[in-house]
Amino acid sequence: MILSFSLFDDGSLPFDYILTLIPSLSLIGIIAYVTFWLLSWTLSSFLMLWRRRQPEEEERSTSSYKSTAAAAGPTILTLLLLGLALDAPEMNRTTTSSRTSTASHHHNNNESSIHHPTTFGDGIYDFIQGHDTEKLSELLNAMDNDDILQGPTPPRLFSNRHLQFLPWLIQNEIHRQEGIPFERHTVEVTSCKEWLDEYDDECTPDPLMTDQVTLDVFPPFDASKFSTSAFNKSSPIILFIPGLRCYSQDMPGNMIIRRAYAEGFRSIVMNRRGHTPGMPLKAPRWNLFGDTNDLEQVYWYIKEELAHDSRVPMFLHGISSGTSVGVSSLGIWDERRRRRQEQRQGSNTTSTTSSKRPIPTFVASLAMVPGYDISKVMQRDRFRFPYNQLFVPLVQDHFVQQNEDILRSYNSKAVDRILSAQTLQEFVDESVVFAGYQNKQEYYKQTNPINNIVGLTTPLLVVNAADDPCCLVDNIYETSPSSHNNNMTYADMARASPNTMIVVTKTGTHCPFLDAANAGWFGQLFPKMIPDPLNPNGRYMLDSWGDRVAIQYYKAALQVYGDRRFL
Repeated sequence: MILSFSLFDDGSLPFDYILTLIPSLSLIGIIAYVTFWLLSWTLSSFLMLWRRRQPEEEERSTSSYKSTAAAAGPTILTLLLLGLALDAPEMNRTTTSSRTSTASHHHNNNESSIHHPTTFGDGIYDFIQGHDTEKLSELLNAMDNDDILQGPTPPRLFSNRHLQFLPWLIQNEIHRQEGIPFERHTVEVTSCKEWLDEYDDECTPDPLMTDQVTLDVFPPFDASKFSTSAFNKSSPIILFIPGLRCYSQDMPGNMIIRRAYAEGFRSIVMNRRGHTPGMPLKAPRWNLFGDTNDLEQVYWYIKEELAHDSRVPMFLHGISSGTSVGVSSLGIWDERRRRRQEQRQGSNTTSTTSSKRPIPTFVASLAMVPGYDISKVMQRDRFRFPYNQLFVPLVQDHFVQQNEDILRSYNSKAVDRILSAQTLQEFVDESVVFAGYQNKQEYYKQTNPINNIVGLTTPLLVVNAADDPCCLVDNIYETSPSSHNNNMTYADMARASPNTMIVVTKTGTHCPFLDAANAGWFGQLFPKMIPDPLNPNGRYMLDSWGDRVAIQYYKAALQVYGDRRFL
């Protein structure tokens, strides 16, 4: 391969131009030097991921989980580099001609309504806001700085959407190995039809559907387990719902938990059914995206058993696939609240609703890199190569082969179909029977988070990146297939809700949002680092723009929407 260069008219080769070439030059060296030794590990990695558990093995141990993750590392990096090498230039552009005019139109419209002193920065691709512009303006003005309207500035060496994963994955693995000293709580969850019907009766457990989820709390409510004077039982809580195959020590990553701790927020991570290492399923009930019944039971466990305070401010934070159950639940609860208010107004009394269960209420919520329509998001043309091909065997092993006996006892044919799935979407389609539904049409009708966007009243910030290979930016502008949404796009539906904002950055890929902002010319080559709040003795960690904006949003929402805790 021959690389040729041409000098500019004045015979110079500006340093900025050289910087734009570095990712391509680095890619050539990385692929030539690294790929060959990574490929030697690939076969053994997949063999470990695909191997069947012995029949007598009753429990997956944490050490087995770690060894599987370690063995998968070379495979992940190999496929990541392969995807990077095959990524066509047009696939990595942050905008397209069809979207540029649309984004510009949205920017102009929103700048006039936000009344914010700062215009949109070069890192913003699109900004969409709901119709309560007065409250949203107050919220944006309460944020610490202009991060949300500026967007991330990607480091030159890691501006490619695949290369951004490399330092981020390394950081996540370091933090996973170090661990956070969580306080573990195990919560029994079941199918609560009474709660869906708003009865005031206690939830009647369904033996077939009863299982356990775990809550990992940091800092612990028990002060003897972690000494800190900055927290008490009334400290604000962020309830995290991790992504695909993820758990508290890697949601993916736990940098935001460290940042939340530094800002006075207690973190509680809900490890959904089948996600807790060392805890196989006890019942054939499992939903890849999460169960709204489970989340509601977890909410009341936190309020009544941990915080012992119904008015402690809580925030809901979903990551990737974990955003689905979060947004779906908010839609259910906001609709329940609306109906209850109508009943009060119709009867001019509170007696008809006072005996019903209270409604879960969050001060605000955040959805980090959602895919919107879950009936399509994991198709091969939307969840792009190499990530779809990588995750299919991973989820088959993690959720099905690790729990094969109990799942086959309920529906063996469904297990066979799941293990034969070639894409993540096929995997979800075939697994709906274990989520409690007869077919995929019923499942998506009841659980798709895009069904209730217009009716959301809980403040919601959605963060996406235009270069995300797993949740394509075009998903946002797709027309809803539901007839009751009147042919609106999901962007239009967000505008029709009062308190929803969607910020789409030009870069950030799927979760990392690496930033090199405010750095000198040398610093612009690398991701920005900040002191690690849990390791104050000279240890540093990546400064993710997404994590930084999330905490700013929660602090501002506590000022602007803090009275929601009294609903």
